[in-house]
Amino acid sequence: MSPSKPLFSQAKPLIGVLQLLPLPGAPNWQGALADVVARAEQEAAALVTGGMDGLIIENTFDHPQNPDR
Repeated sequence: MSPSKPLFSQAKPLIGVLQLLPLPGAPNWQGALADVVARAEQEAAALVTGGMDGLIIENTFDHPQNPDR
């Protein structure tokens, strides 16, 4: 990406938030990374179909972190 070239063509792009299921090492991790990926793909497709111009990915469900795990 060049500083002289904008990332989006819209003046005010719509950014959707994709919140991942718990990841490995998180207290609520369910042990199936394929499920995390499948859910993320489904949600990303729904957000794009709904008109989002871009996505931000968050690991919201990873808190609190457990350093002993």
